[in-house]
Amino acid sequence: MAILETRQLEAKFTLQDSVVHALRGIDLNVEEGEFFVLLGPSGCGKTTMLRSIAGLERPTTGTIRIDGEVVFDSTSGIIVPPDKRPIAMVFQSYAIWPHMDVFENIAFPLRRGRTKMADTDIKVRVGEVLEMLGMGDMANRPVTTLSGGQQQRVALARALALRPRVLLMDEPLSNLDLKLQIRLRSQMRDLMHELGLTTIHVTHNQAEALETGDRIAVMEQGRIVQLDQPRVIYHRPENEFVARFLGDMNIYQASFDGEIADEASIRTPFGNFKAQNASKTSMTTGDNCVFGIRPEDIEIVDDGETQNSLTGTVIASDYVGEGFVHTVDAVGQSIRVKCHHDKAVNKGDTVGLRFPPNHTVIVTPARGLVSEDLEGGLAGEGASRAG
Repeated sequence: MAILETRQLEAKFTLQDSVVHALRGIDLNVEEGEFFVLLGPSGCGKTTMLRSIAGLERPTTGTIRIDGEVVFDSTSGIIVPPDKRPIAMVFQSYAIWPHMDVFENIAFPLRRGRTKMADTDIKVRVGEVLEMLGMGDMANRPVTTLSGGQQQRVALARALALRPRVLLMDEPLSNLDLKLQIRLRSQMRDLMHELGLTTIHVTHNQAEALETGDRIAVMEQGRIVQLDQPRVIYHRPENEFVARFLGDMNIYQASFDGEIADEASIRTPFGNFKAQNASKTSMTTGDNCVFGIRPEDIEIVDDGETQNSLTGTVIASDYVGEGFVHTVDAVGQSIRVKCHHDKAVNKGDTVGLRFPPNHTVIVTPARGLVSEDLEGGLAGEGASRAG
């Protein structure tokens, strides 16, 4: 059952006499208990989307429904204020009050807004969330004495204490060091699943999105360009933008040469290859297309005589900790290959490579920027509030 629905959500802003189209007709269903990630680069519209759900931004047109209640409808003029929506939000900056201790930071919203709880109930509620987050002995600590990770937990505890139907998180881990981010992201996901709390998490960190999301919506220029489970989006990107943005991918031009069973036949710079039509685009023989493969999916083989194989020369070899990244030149094309330490390959070696057909995918070519976004010199970023 969808606990959050948006229909034809549009958001436009005027900046320096130019129009920034932050959201372009977003239709979205988020299921109850789902950990849902909005992923994309700066300026793609993900923060505008989150703030629209929260009621902190007013979309231009469209409808937002949370837990069966319409909280925004441009046609009927319904605009439910943020404090009346069944949501809680964790901000990138944590937004904790430095003059209050941990207990009061969490308790303050419970005394106001849609909750207005009694003091005895507040004490019980705050104690519950602090215990849940492993901070039961820190209630009386000044928040200014806490580490970054502990302050992030206070911000999360404050949101959880409201018992929202939907939790909104705007890059809550981005201010933490990398090791702490990695440790907290799985704990955060597991906690939300344990609570059965619907969570919408905005991030530009691909690894964070892949590790935490039940589903990921990849956004570009105000649109959702692919929405699916992390594994599908990573291994079956439907378009060139997703392929390049999420992880590392070798991308090449080709032409379509027909389909046999579930595989497409393509003519590539390396010869005739088999590939998966991840883009689901209908093509006819001779149509130009784009195909790609992840560097870690390329196999180093003894010869180039099998399907989807080629021979090239290693022009660079870089150690990256967990293995090596080799750059191979083949017919003037550069190929990045990731492999484990046990693959002894040196600069100058001639190697055989194989692109497994099940990991070789046809994707929709990237489209250019929409002209409206370029008016007045705006490109990519748009305005900071387009997020």
